Amino acid sequence: MNKRSVRSFSIGILFAALLIFISGFGKETDLSLKKAKEVLKDEGYVVVTKEDYAKLSAAQTKEVPEKTEEQKVETKAPEKEEVKVVHFALEITSGMSTGEISSKLKQANVLDNEKEFEQFLIENGYHTKVQVGTFELNSEMNHEEIAKIITKS
Repeated sequence: MNKRSVRSFSIGILFAALLIFISGFGKETDLSLKKAKEVLKDEGYVVVTKEDYAKLSAAQTKEVPEKTEEQKVETKAPEKEEVKVVHFALEITSGMSTGEISSKLKQANVLDNEKEFEQFLIENGYHTKVQVGTFELNSEMNHEEIAKIITKS
């Protein structure tokens, strides 16, 4: 860039800054308290003073009755149904992929999501360490436990 183009550029920047300043960028709008209340009411809000708010919140807490023992018993979470544990003997043969292993575990109801387990094996480096053999697994095991068993690590 030569001297002339630098001057032209700087004059352009100066001119743009001047226009922004004149247009009122950053100019705060002066709202009076009454005008602010009107704007809020127009938008559907209710304006309440601090004293009125304190009275309303105190009255609201007094209106909420304590729950009786019967009501407390009703709000308890229902008891969980007993989940049946599935035991499965997984046989891994030479050349099986992690996708095939995941499919077998899903078919035996040991896993809920075969793709998730396969992705877990790949992300944590277990996919290269899978061993050939028969492994006892159950549906209570998490992905890491299953991976450690089938990789014998």
